[in-house]
Amino acid sequence: MSKQPFLPLFFGDFLASTAEWEGEERALYLLLMGYQWSLESLPTDPRRVCKLVGFDPELFDRCWPVVSRKFVERDGRLVNQRLETHREKSVQIAEKRAVAGAKGASARLANIKQLPDIGQAIAKTLLSHPSHPIPFQSKSSPESSSPDRAQVANLAGASERASGEAKGSTPKISEATRTCLLLRDAGLGLSCANPTHPGLLAALAAGATPEAILATAQEFPDKPLGYWLRTLDGRRSDSERKPNGATVQQPAITWRPPPDDDQPEAAA
Repeated sequence: MSKQPFLPLFFGDFLASTAEWEGEERALYLLLMGYQWSLESLPTDPRRVCKLVGFDPELFDRCWPVVSRKFVERDGRLVNQRLETHREKSVQIAEKRAVAGAKGASARLANIKQLPDIGQAIAKTLLSHPSHPIPFQSKSSPESSSPDRAQVANLAGASERASGEAKGSTPKISEATRTCLLLRDAGLGLSCANPTHPGLLAALAAGATPEAILATAQEFPDKPLGYWLRTLDGRRSDSERKPNGATVQQPAITWRPPPDDDQPEAAA
C-alpha cells in the first residue's frame, strides 16, 4: 500500500473518544497514531513502543493500560483499525485523482493537436467580424469603406500555403516572421514578438516590406508597433501624391492600423 503524506485527523472525534483521559494519555495516543501512519504498524512490545515515542518509562507505564485499548494485534504488529480504514480511503481517493488527471491531460493534448493553424484562425475571425480593424478602403476613394473580405480571405490562403510549405523538405519563413526577426536583431523585438499580429499581417498584405518596417522602427525606437505601421502607411500615401498636389488613383484597398492608447482622439 502506497504511503500517504497527510494524516486525516478528525479532531472532534479524537477529543470525544478521549474525553476522560489524562493529558499525558492523549499525547501518547496522538503520537502513536502518527507513528502508525508513517510506519503502517507498531511493535507489540511495550518497551519498544516506549522507546519509539520517547516517553519516560514510569509515565509510559501509567498511560499504556488506557491507550493500549485503542490498538489491536494484526500479523504480529499493533494497529488502530479505524486509522487503517482512513488510510484505505485516502489511497482510493489518490488513485481516482491520478486517473482523472491522466484523462484530463490526454483530453487537453488531443484538443491542442486539433487546433487549426493560428494564422488561418485569425483570418477566419476577421471574416466573421467586419467591425474588427482590418484593411479598409481609403476615405478618398469614392467606393464604400466597408472591409474588403477578399483581402482577408487572401490572408487565410497565404496561411494555408505557408502550412503546406512547412510540410515540405525546405521550410520557408513568412514575411511576418522575417519582420519580427529583423526587429529582434535590431533590439526592438519586444515590440513585435508575435508574427501573427493582425495589424502586421494586414500591413504586409497591403504592400509594406519587412525592411521598411524596420527602418521606421529604428527612427522611432520608443514607439509601439502600431505607431510604426501608421507612420509607414502615411509616408506611402504621401509618396503617391503628385508634386502639384493632385492625387493619383489610389488602389482599392489601403490599410489603416487601429489607433494606440497613447494617441489622443481627434476633436469633433
